[in-house]
Amino acid sequence: MEGPREMIDEQKLISSAKEDYHSGKYNDCKSTLNTLAAARPNDWKVSLNRIMVDFFGSQDKNIQNLQDQLTSLCTQMNVNILETETPEDVEHCILFYNQAIVFFRQKKYNDALKIVNKIFPMVHEMEGNLGRKVCVLLLDLNLYLGDYEQALINLSTIEKQYNILNTIPVLGDDKTSGNGSSPADSLHIQRLKMVLLEYKARIQLALADYDACRDTIDNLISSGCLNYSTSMIKAKLCVALGKYEDALEVMYLFMQGIDEFVELPLQHKMVFHNNLAIVNHLLARSHSCSFFMNKALHTFHEGVNKIPNDSDLSKRYFSTPMLLKLMYNRGVSLLFRGEPAKAFDCLLEVSQKMFRSPLLWLRLAECCIRINKPGNEDTFNLTDKRKDLVQGICRNKNNSSIILNNKIYQDSNYNSETQSYAVPMPTMDFASICGRNALLLLPKSNSKLRLGVLATNAYIRLSIGDPVLALKYANSLLLESTSSPLYKYLGKLYVSEAYLDLNQLEKAIQMLDPTTHKDCDPMGENPGPDFLPNSQSAGQSVLLYNLAVALVIRKELEKASELLKHVWISRGTDGQVPVHVLALALYIELVQGRVDVAKTIIKQNCPQVFY
Repeated sequence: MEGPREMIDEQKLISSAKEDYHSGKYNDCKSTLNTLAAARPNDWKVSLNRIMVDFFGSQDKNIQNLQDQLTSLCTQMNVNILETETPEDVEHCILFYNQAIVFFRQKKYNDALKIVNKIFPMVHEMEGNLGRKVCVLLLDLNLYLGDYEQALINLSTIEKQYNILNTIPVLGDDKTSGNGSSPADSLHIQRLKMVLLEYKARIQLALADYDACRDTIDNLISSGCLNYSTSMIKAKLCVALGKYEDALEVMYLFMQGIDEFVELPLQHKMVFHNNLAIVNHLLARSHSCSFFMNKALHTFHEGVNKIPNDSDLSKRYFSTPMLLKLMYNRGVSLLFRGEPAKAFDCLLEVSQKMFRSPLLWLRLAECCIRINKPGNEDTFNLTDKRKDLVQGICRNKNNSSIILNNKIYQDSNYNSETQSYAVPMPTMDFASICGRNALLLLPKSNSKLRLGVLATNAYIRLSIGDPVLALKYANSLLLESTSSPLYKYLGKLYVSEAYLDLNQLEKAIQMLDPTTHKDCDPMGENPGPDFLPNSQSAGQSVLLYNLAVALVIRKELEKASELLKHVWISRGTDGQVPVHVLALALYIELVQGRVDVAKTIIKQNCPQVFY
């Protein structure tokens, strides 16, 4: 009679330990396992559970210590996880799984995948919960490694393994447990179906199979699974399709479910606010972007204060790497909100750790450019700017003299002072360092980023009076096979300006030949609302103005004058013509001695000086 009672006692201990473990009562679980170990001194499963409870219950969660204990246990059992092709006993799969988890935590994803691939064919033989965990870990590893095609293949295999169809029952539907399985098993399978559909949507999104992804999301939502994960996947799909307003609607709709949103874990709230900021940034709503970015940072600091530093949650979401990402996003939001000085300070702080990011250095260079030249709107604001052509009139008894304004060009002076870089300042010289760093760190695969970096470097070099390097960068920009009409436009503009600075007039004129402008368009892609010129006609007028400058330097004044007349007549309804056109026309008429024509230009554009 004693034997059966002892078995019942052991089963109670096992159930108690399991309940304590899932409740996070690691000390109570450990005590129960110690009692169980005394009754089962040779049971390796008890030893394994003690190892895992020691790890999760410890303060430091030393992953290397866990690795050493697992290795020791496997040695005692003569199990070689790394060398064995497949486990000799299906019960040993739990050892392989835990070793894969260790590698996963160490970010050794390829090593983890090798182990999971050894036990994945045995999923159908495993205890149900372990089998499901192996399947999910396999998909996670495929996603982390970017092997989306294999992830889709594995997902299809898992669906067949668990007899999961594309259509799924609603949770709680009694009809779903009519296959002979227990209600608990049926519930687990239904939940697995939901999880797998979320993975399918993520994989399809990564593969840019947007139609299939939309169908999968609709399937999830129709089954009552409108949760945080589903909402995020749907919003990302909208962003991938360029439907930013729809993405906002999805996210705001989720926020309206007050109970669900309030109950979100802090890490999800932080990511949610960060994503809201990004979508608002894409919609050029800089103030909303900055608002949600600040909320994301606030949530981060709340998490730092509430969540223990040694927890996995803290290490993944509330650590320095995440803070740097949020700070970077905040810096970008400030830059696009028109606060480049604050953005510079924010991004400069991030650069202390993210110094190998070419995009960060590009943004820092952009901050310097924006601080030194906030914009060129006034140059194209012809109605107001042309009044500045004349400084005033000096009158005497017999005649009067018109004094032209020699300060109309505000950005033609180069800084010749020695700069100290001990404390970085947002100067154009520091911008040149940032631009060079971005160029040196460029990955080979990101052609769009390369185009932006080359264009920025060319502009900076022109601004600091270095036409040689400006020419090098601008020519590289033109030679890029992936160069878009916008970057071709900037390339031509910067190359011609560099040639003019170098007094290579023939090359400048060849570059500015109007017959070669067809593939150049400042509006070839959306450069943003504050980019000027922001029409094709205005963009062409700038190139033609540069051509007129080259002709004037070469003393071909008549040709230059006719060209400027063409620019003026064809300026379009938006009237986006740089004031430089009028200034150059006035110069040409004065040099040719046509004083009356010069006076007419002044009277038409600066009538205030005659009153």
